[in-house]
Formats: sequence, structure tokens, C-alpha cells
Amino acid sequence: MGHSNEGVAMLSFFEVQRRQQQRTVIWLAAEVVLLTAVGYFVSLPVQFVKSCSNPDLNECAPLGFDFGVAMWVLLGVLAYLAFALWMVQRRAYPAAGRAPSNAPHEFRLTSIVEQMAIAAGAPMPRVVVLDDYDLNAYAAADLGNGMVAVTSGLLAVLDNRELTGVVAHEMAHLKNRDSRVIWLATFGVGLIAFLAVAAAALAVSAAQTSSSSGDDDDNNDAAGAAAIGAIFALVLGLFAFPAAILLKATISRRREQLADACAVQFTRDPTGLRSALEKLSAGVPTQPASLRVSNAALWIRNPFASSNKPRWVQRLLNTHPPMEQRIAWLRSLEGANAVWLNFDR
Repeated sequence: MGHSNEGVAMLSFFEVQRRQQQRTVIWLAAEVVLLTAVGYFVSLPVQFVKSCSNPDLNECAPLGFDFGVAMWVLLGVLAYLAFALWMVQRRAYPAAGRAPSNAPHEFRLTSIVEQMAIAAGAPMPRVVVLDDYDLNAYAAADLGNGMVAVTSGLLAVLDNRELTGVVAHEMAHLKNRDSRVIWLATFGVGLIAFLAVAAAALAVSAAQTSSSSGDDDDNNDAAGAAAIGAIFALVLGLFAFPAAILLKATISRRREQLADACAVQFTRDPTGLRSALEKLSAGVPTQPASLRVSNAALWIRNPFASSNKPRWVQRLLNTHPPMEQRIAWLRSLEGANAVWLNFDR
């Protein structure tokens, strides 16, 4: 029975990786579907005008679902995401921090990153120390091999075993290209936000035109445009935009769990990462000075953990799983730690 339980534990981090990869694909597909639905919704006025322009009909043809239009919208969404991702990849990540000093607690960082890069089968990234009291770390892609950044506060409190677990987690983000995955989700949110603002601006502009126009026909057209813009702004702002935010947060949580599982694979030591997370959890949550909206999801500890939002709202919008959940999962693996050193798959 003991051997059977060990086998389950040994395989669990591979199983978590498989599941989180699958769920990421599902949620990214859901985002594409959402963006396609939004695009199709935006195309409805154009379809309506086209249906009224047929000279053989005395009235506008009723609108139905147009599969061809939907396919064109889908192609447009995929092209938008591909172009936006290409543009981001061409821009180096903003330079921040400094190289590790010769102080013992910092000098070890480069060596540990190099070890974990070998374990992950990834090229050696740039190593950066952020002069910040916050206990945190993150990884991000840039034009080179990526960057692993650790705060000076975290370096001061972690021992080698714990730091190795944290670095392994960050190398997993680089290995799995998580910054690109998060950017894809961010682009979806940005597109819907842009469309909602554009619709609201159209509504305001059309309403102003309607109130200042002396021509009845122009006044009616402007009033109709204002009504359409207001409807679109409400639908996008109240339904599509929150849905995109939730999808982005869900995808981010999946990637964090994937990075934890990959860190266990790289180190074969759940204790190091678990102990590090416990220290991070016990520390006073602050927001690092280097925090940006674009990299918030890639910090090992949620930079917005100190939010005063209701707990259920935090669970929906958080970019990270609850820290206690991550720690409990890592602790559940520690019983098989002794046999992992001889396990290969």
C-alpha cells in the first residue's frame, strides 16, 4: 500500500502539468470564442445596413446568423492576437534592477539560476536583483533568453533550498512561455475595453449631434446612432469586459499552478518551494516598486494580495491560486521526496 501511495505522489506533478496545460488551452479557446462573439455583435449594424441596401426588396431583410461573417470575424480575431503578440515580442522587457552583487546572499543567485536552467532544459536567462523590501520574484520574456528577477528582500530571507524552489518556479514561467500566454489574455481584455470606449464615445458624439441638429432626418439618424452606441457600450461594458477579465485571471491561475508543478519536476524537492511560499505568506504583503500591470500575473506571490475586496471577488479576480492551497499541495508531495531522485519519465 505504501508503494502505491508513493507512485501516486510521484506522478502527481506530471498530472498537474498535463491538466493545467489542457485547461489553459480550453480557457484561451474560450477567450477566442468571446472575442469572436463580440466581433460578430459589433458587425450587426453593418449587416443590417447591407440587408436594407438590396434594390430588389422594398424593406430590410431580417437578420439571421451568417456563418461566413462569423468566420471572417474569427480570422480577424486570430490575426489581431498574432499581430499584437508579434509586436510585444519585438520589444525588450523594460530594464529594471541590477546584477547580483558579490555579497554571499546575492552571489549564489546566478549559480542557482544556471542550475535550474539546465534542469529545465532552457537557455540561461538574464539575472536581476530588484532593490525592494517586498518578498517576491518574477520572470518575463524579452528579446534574449528572458529574465529572472528576485527582490533583495526575498534574497535576504531565503536559504539555498528555498531560493532554488523559487528560481525553479520562475524558470518554469520562462520554459512555458507564460508571459506570452498572459499577454494573449491581456490583448483580449484590451480589445473589448477599446470597443466599449469607442461605442460610448460614438453614443455621446451622436447624442450631441442630435441635440444640435436642426434637420429632422439628421436628428433621427443621430438619435438612432446614439441609441445603438449606448446599447453596444452597455453590453460590452457590463458583460463582455467582465467576462474577459475573469478569463484572464483564470488563465493566470492555471499558469501559476503549472509553474509550481514544473518547479517540483526541476528540483524533485517540493519542500524548498513550500518553505519559501510559507515565508512569503507570512511576510507583510506589499506591492513591489517594479510592479506593472503587464507583469503582475508573473510574480510568485500575488502583488495585490492585500486587496480589501470581498474574499469571493478576490478568488474570481486573483491572478494566483490561494497561497494556502499551493502550500497544501506541495506538502502533500513531500512523503515521496526520497524516491524521486531515482525517478525519471
